[in-house]
Amino acid sequence: AGGKFLAAYVTTSPSALADEAVLAEVLREHTAALLPEYMVPVSFTRLAALPTTSSGKLDRTALPAPDLTAGSGGGRPPETDTELALAGVFRDVLALPEGISLSVDDDFFRLGGDSILAIRLVARASQRQHTFALRDVFEQRTVARLSQKITKEVEAEVLSTSTVAVPASPTLERIRESRDDPNSWILTETAVLPGSLTHDALLAAYASLVQEHDLLRLSVQTVSRRLWLTWVTPMATIAPTLSRLHVAGASPSTQLTALRTMASQMIDVTNARPSGLAYASSSTHTYIALAVHAAAADRYTVHQLLEALRALTDDKANKSMPSAPSVTTTLTEVADIATALNMDQIESQIELIERTESLDEALYSADRTQVIHWYGSRTDATMRETIRRALHATGYGSRLGGVVDHEAPLLPDAVLGRLGPMTVTVPVPIEQEAWHPDPQFALARYGSILGRRLLAGRPIAPILVSRSYSAGAEPLAIEPSEAAYRAVIRYRVEAGSTVLTVIGFSRAVLLAFENALGKVGDDADRRAWRP
Repeated sequence: AGGKFLAAYVTTSPSALADEAVLAEVLREHTAALLPEYMVPVSFTRLAALPTTSSGKLDRTALPAPDLTAGSGGGRPPETDTELALAGVFRDVLALPEGISLSVDDDFFRLGGDSILAIRLVARASQRQHTFALRDVFEQRTVARLSQKITKEVEAEVLSTSTVAVPASPTLERIRESRDDPNSWILTETAVLPGSLTHDALLAAYASLVQEHDLLRLSVQTVSRRLWLTWVTPMATIAPTLSRLHVAGASPSTQLTALRTMASQMIDVTNARPSGLAYASSSTHTYIALAVHAAAADRYTVHQLLEALRALTDDKANKSMPSAPSVTTTLTEVADIATALNMDQIESQIELIERTESLDEALYSADRTQVIHWYGSRTDATMRETIRRALHATGYGSRLGGVVDHEAPLLPDAVLGRLGPMTVTVPVPIEQEAWHPDPQFALARYGSILGRRLLAGRPIAPILVSRSYSAGAEPLAIEPSEAAYRAVIRYRVEAGSTVLTVIGFSRAVLLAFENALGKVGDDADRRAWRP
């Protein structure tokens, strides 16, 4: 195979099994019972003795190249159109040379496949109109068995063939590794719309949104702790609903906070409900809250969806929604990029996050929050740099861990036009001023088998710097999607001001940070509010 893989070399006693194939199968079953799937060797090579250097250490350069094709080509060649198409996809994904024969009975994983390549297999097969789920690759494993399953499903016209497999996003992998409840990572945004909208008008607008954006039909299946599968459910099986809040005499902020909770409670991503919409009406306004699962959307996407919903309910606005690439297409592109990453390119960031081992826990306080209104216009990049410089100017930089996590787009054009879970976090030194967003570290950590091995057990930055888009009822506590961090700084850039919500620092750090903002930024007025 053309990718990297684990190869095992063994020495045996004279009484061991003589047949190489039988020995390999026994060893494969034994390691599979002890190790996670991605750590099971692809090949097992028996040697009379392991080669050593003159100093007695293992001589890796003298090990023979493993023969990945030892068990291939023994069955019949592909014959039907489906088998020929799937064999081509197998060969393409596994990067098998043309000179190597491939039978319909060859096992995908014994030819060098892994869970990441299995995702690519599902996506590439779907592009050729052959749809099956990721779990089918693990269960069927060969061209023949996958072809039989596809043929049976087409003949029976089962509904599952209308679903589209989606590669897991880095965000979903973060949720899986956190061991949190699958439905706990939810992003919300609120809006106040003019006029008293009817239930039917809001429902029609919401249904149009769900139909237009496949990310709002995403479903997740938690097969096991190590394997979560995702797919897009067809619109024909979806019945969007919304909830109405009845709170007489409550203030707008109270209603918006309650609506956030109500919309979040509607989400069940394991049953193709990755979003929820709740509303309350007065005689002059309609208050709405849109909640979307973090595996389906980042904060920018939630904001864009809410703006599209606003336009759909406005009689004077343009009802046409801007077209965006499907989440299936986008995440397939991301998976391809992650698979091709060179791990040497993230060495500097590995050294960076190891700084966090020296942080001072006394400088963090989970229950302390401060909101700072800072007047004057700033760009997104300027705000990120200002926050880092202010943290550095507090004098606590190294004791805070020396590193913050910034958000970066997964793809070069993701900030504009790409909707979905298209934002990841990457570590940046507090003292660094200029910074160019590069998602390679996050892609390696959550999208690459090799990256997971390399970064397993490594810490993350203790501070998250995140952009918020919501204009009202900003949560004043660390949310589930932020729970891995000791402190969070959210900033919202508006036309004439910037609002910072600072959560999780000690009182001394908060005071020093507020004072430092005026020194490292411009002389714009600022006003702090402590809840």
